[in-house]
Amino acid sequence: MPFLLQNEFSLVPLEETTRLELLYALQKRDARGQVLRPTQVRKIVKLFAGIPSVALALGATPGPSDTTCTATQSLIKEVKRDITRGLDAYRGIDETAKPVWDLRALDTPLPARTRTGFRVREGEIDFTPILQPWLREVAMHWARTTSPGSSALRDRLLACTIASRALATRRAGFDPAGLGFADMTAVVNEFRVSVRRDGKPRSNDSRARLLNIFTELLEFGRIEGVLDDLSPRFVLHTNEHRIKRDKVDEDNIGKALPESVVAQLDKHVDLIGVGMTYGSMPTDCIRAMFRTVYVLLRDTGRRPNEIGALGLGCLEYDGGEYQLIWDNTKARRLRRRLPLDRDTVSTVKEWTSVRERLDLPSRTLPFLFPAITDNAATGHLTTGNIGVAIRTWADSIPELHSEEIGPDGAPLPFERSLIYPYAFRHTFCQRYADAGMPQHVLQDLMDHKSADTTAAYYKVSIKMKREAINTIKSLTTDRFGTPAPMRSSTAYEMRSVAVAFGNCIEPTNVKAGGKACPIRFQCAGCGSYRPDPSYLPAVEEHIRALKADREVAAAAGAAEFVIWNLDDQIAAFQAVRENQKEKLASMPDEMRHEVEQASKVLRKLRAGASTGAVSLGMPAFGPPEVVA
Repeated sequence: MPFLLQNEFSLVPLEETTRLELLYALQKRDARGQVLRPTQVRKIVKLFAGIPSVALALGATPGPSDTTCTATQSLIKEVKRDITRGLDAYRGIDETAKPVWDLRALDTPLPARTRTGFRVREGEIDFTPILQPWLREVAMHWARTTSPGSSALRDRLLACTIASRALATRRAGFDPAGLGFADMTAVVNEFRVSVRRDGKPRSNDSRARLLNIFTELLEFGRIEGVLDDLSPRFVLHTNEHRIKRDKVDEDNIGKALPESVVAQLDKHVDLIGVGMTYGSMPTDCIRAMFRTVYVLLRDTGRRPNEIGALGLGCLEYDGGEYQLIWDNTKARRLRRRLPLDRDTVSTVKEWTSVRERLDLPSRTLPFLFPAITDNAATGHLTTGNIGVAIRTWADSIPELHSEEIGPDGAPLPFERSLIYPYAFRHTFCQRYADAGMPQHVLQDLMDHKSADTTAAYYKVSIKMKREAINTIKSLTTDRFGTPAPMRSSTAYEMRSVAVAFGNCIEPTNVKAGGKACPIRFQCAGCGSYRPDPSYLPAVEEHIRALKADREVAAAAGAAEFVIWNLDDQIAAFQAVRENQKEKLASMPDEMRHEVEQASKVLRKLRAGASTGAVSLGMPAFGPPEVVA
């Protein structure tokens, strides 16, 4: 051994072939631009001393368990991988012909490790869970010819693994020429009962999608000539092999965050990005970037991947208004436009000015939010990084209160797992649905292809609706405040469509949906008027409107009987308001809270049925609104 300085190493102690193998592996590492530490190489040289060839004696060579240094363990794995790959290339062996692929040799994105139906270890894709050679070959042929992304590859392998389990129990499962209708039935039944890795059942939508992926793969194999021997009877029959899609669950009101929670998030927006690392980006720039991402998620309702992929020139100024230029990649509709609020535009411009001072990788230059490195799969911020930032931020906020009240009268903590990037899209849509925006306008705003998708946001849970009506129907009164409870929920709903600020039991008006009032909606003076606590905000609004009408009438010099009529209506509606408030004040705290919650549900239902225009104002940063 020669005398070595601290920054030197020598391969002299190795056998001749092993010396060349290690030199080859180190050259490969250096070509990739990876760090090469002489101290680690010296440790490997000691471990490999006396071995005639690493490639021909992999099982007998030292492994990562022979050293406690994690960096050396990683280097041993990489050296063996490069030597094996080099030997395979020398022998003419295609990496994709093996049942286990080394993704580093293929430059294929590594599939996610969670919720997968196949094994992933140390950058490898294992096709061996697909037991049938013919099915495994078509999956491998698809992967090697289409160069798929990680998500598509994961789904195909999962679909093939599910089908393989069913075919393994069939007599003709390993003979593609002998497969038929009964075998396809067995495969479909396996998809119908498939579960996730955590043991929870998959949704029918997920099962149907995976079955469709499997049949598409079979068709691909037939077209490519890989499955020339596959029986033509092994196909889906539309009537017999169908997995019914999940119906819309009307008991699930959606995943929108309450506006009170959004207000609390706004109050703690300065905590977003704190303690995070993002490549070599400075800490203050990381915080500014993720703050902008949050504002866009909240104020635009776009999907997380659409926010991450925004172009640097995503703001367009036209006719005194700014619009966001974005791509609906899910529906393949590009360069869509969305009106932006002035505060949102200011936040984007602030981040743009910060971004201009950064030394960014070349691939990231076209994007508003750059990727973490130049070697990233995409040149822009990924949904994974957005998710980490939002969840970490939510967990760091000291207190988050829900709208529920505990036994002690204090608000209960909000479940932080419900705060994730896509939830802001639900929140954005629900906000305007609750405000009564016309459905066709909201559909265009959300860029939904189907009106049914938008309509789901207008639906209040059937269960919540029923419970709310059962709570409120017994609290209806006449115009004098005398109790006049409704006998049934159906009667309450029928009579609530007639008047905007209370129920009406006048038969003609009810039948006409509120368009045949005999006294022109002077409800506070009508014996058929039946208000309840859920109408208090509407009564308040009507009183303000009557007062405004009175001032206009007085200014126009209207006759005294007109002024008297308006004065009497104002006084009558004020009496209705006071009667309802007194009724609420006299209730025990628990009952009053129950009535208030039921009233919120009913007002949300009425707002969803409304067709009036609403303001498009966006929420601003600030303390949460205190609701009495």
